[in-house]
Amino acid sequence: MEKGNLLVAENVDFQTNVEESPAIWVTHGANYNYIKNCTVTVRTDDPTTGVMIRGSAGHTRIENTEVKHDTGGGPAIKIKDGDDPVYLENVTITGEAPTTGSRSAIQNNRDDCEFRAVNVNYSGGWGRRALTIAGDNCLVYEGDYVSEDHPLEVSGNGTWIEGVSARSRRDDVALLLTGDSEDTYVKKSDLDNGIDDRSSDGYDGWGNDF
Repeated sequence: MEKGNLLVAENVDFQTNVEESPAIWVTHGANYNYIKNCTVTVRTDDPTTGVMIRGSAGHTRIENTEVKHDTGGGPAIKIKDGDDPVYLENVTITGEAPTTGSRSAIQNNRDDCEFRAVNVNYSGGWGRRALTIAGDNCLVYEGDYVSEDHPLEVSGNGTWIEGVSARSRRDDVALLLTGDSEDTYVKKSDLDNGIDDRSSDGYDGWGNDF
């Protein structure tokens, strides 16, 4: 998806076994992009991303879509740093991959992104996570996150997490706040084994179940 506005992929079944080449690229000059009611299946021996949102891509929405990611590593969805937000809603990710390349099923490096009703059930050994947020002012609202290592990791500023369930199969903490994170708010979430808070200012919130 490139060089156009209002680019839409809807009701499409994407399948690939081409290594190191994402099933869907959203790239230069693509703005107001929609991936809706789709399935994306990636099966490779080497690290391969399912959906790649490159830094040159604009506003993108992924809705009501399932990503099946069984590869030699890499993320199911990778959102590179860019100027415009990316929104995921009612997205399901399943699969298995070793710790090669990006460790999370969803790797987000962009500011102002939203993850609503996203469900991740991901495995593949020590180090695999569900969602990593390195961008600022992002929202994680509802959804279920399960992975081998801590499922949620935040290194950005101003992250809001609400109504989320998260669990590590290795009985790690559900949420890691790195030393780079600040101003994190966690509300009404079920986080197995709690939060490892390494941030400089501590997190705020209420109504959580550890």
